[in-house]
Amino acid sequence: MTSMTTNTLFNAVLFQAIWLALVITANNPYYWVGPASAALVLALLMPQIQRAKLLAPLAGVAVIGFGFDMLIHMSGVITLVENPMSFTWLLLLWLFFVAMFHQVFAWLTRFNLILVFSIGAIGGPLAYYSASLLEAVEIHNMPIFLLLYSLFWGIGFVIAAVIMVARRLNKSKTLEP
Repeated sequence: MTSMTTNTLFNAVLFQAIWLALVITANNPYYWVGPASAALVLALLMPQIQRAKLLAPLAGVAVIGFGFDMLIHMSGVITLVENPMSFTWLLLLWLFFVAMFHQVFAWLTRFNLILVFSIGAIGGPLAYYSASLLEAVEIHNMPIFLLLYSLFWGIGFVIAAVIMVARRLNKSKTLEP
């Protein structure tokens, strides 16, 4: 296994561990454990994010994603479990997701955009549905939820894949004499 594959696998496992910590602890007396874990790992990743000059774009994407979730929450399609850190865990999840995206999902750039859209359109809603099974969120209107989240995540994955390809091309142009 190459170091790139090992690194990608490690980051994917790390992302899943933080996702699980945030979602599982959202609806129990230890609701602070998930956010504390995610904040610690984000703090450790911060130098790497700053070196890659990704802080501003990643923060922007996290705000967009969190804002989308808040709009859907306010509309009543989904609701977050109520605890003192209800919105904190979701914001940290978004920050962690976008911080890890370019490392975990770089393989998306190998596929055509229809497949990339399909992966996002299925995987995004599936993550929220899984969170609902773990009682971190409640989905109140499944058809509207599936429509909105499939479009959001499908389009989001396509945009992310296009940006990753553009960054890679831009880097290769700066390396040419």
